[in-house]
Amino acid sequence: MRCNACRAAGRGSGRFTLKFHPDHYVRDVKCPACGEKDRLSSQEKDRKLELERRPPHSCTGYPFPHAPGSMRMCVDHPDYVMGFEPTDEEKADYESVLATPRSRDDWGVPEPVDEFAIDDDDFDIPGFA
Repeated sequence: MRCNACRAAGRGSGRFTLKFHPDHYVRDVKCPACGEKDRLSSQEKDRKLELERRPPHSCTGYPFPHAPGSMRMCVDHPDYVMGFEPTDEEKADYESVLATPRSRDDWGVPEPVDEFAIDDDDFDIPGFA
């Protein structure tokens, strides 16, 4: 956590750590240096508030969470909603985002193995010609 009062007054960086998450404490958390309660900030608390305010969006256009309408292929993007087709540059950008080391075809296409192929002459099924 960070005490903005200590930071503004020049008493170091104002940073301190807690043993548990701030939500687990019954009393308000206070700064160990100055005792301030109102001017504390927490990155975890800020992230939690941000997720509550604007939850991540996932759609079929992108396989990762993103802000709704922020990317061209997102189903909530204004151009997509209005029916405009993406340009070739936008399609190339989209494909470059989706290209990951696992999705690339660096290893080549596996060739079929004839070792286990079934020969039709080896099997005679009665009733079938």
